[in-house]
Amino acid sequence: MRHARNRGRKVFLYSSIVWHLSMLEQYQFSFSKNDDAMFSGIFY
Repeated sequence: MRHARNRGRKVFLYSSIVWHLSMLEQYQFSFSKNDDAMFSGIFY
């Protein structure tokens, strides 16, 4: 039983990460090109 619950938590975590990534992409698209370069500079 514990094994199945762990797998469910991993699936939830993965879908949460995917959702955040898609939100981040939409957020970047709303920027102008100059601000987008600055925004990606934070992560790299």
